[in-house]
Amino acid sequence: MAAIQHGENYVALKVVRKAVSCCVADCINIYYELNPDKEQTLMMELQGGKILPFRLLSDGARNMLAMVADIAFRCTLLNPKLGEDASLLTGSLFT
Repeated sequence: MAAIQHGENYVALKVVRKAVSCCVADCINIYYELNPDKEQTLMMELQGGKILPFRLLSDGARNMLAMVADIAFRCTLLNPKLGEDASLLTGSLFT
């Protein structure tokens, strides 16, 4: 939300997206749907154009994605010098 409001690309958001894409084979992107005419929720875009709201994922998939996103975000906070590769270069978490 802050990235959209300020019109900036936050490194932490890029790191989280990259980490989630590494853990979910078909995932191209995750984003928050802000369109008031649609369901405002976290969405996962898959290869082939399919888009799923976070609530339709299985409990296991939701928990795994939340854990991966949290770890990737923390990697960024703890290692800002690594930039967009923070989750890849921090202790071999996502390699």
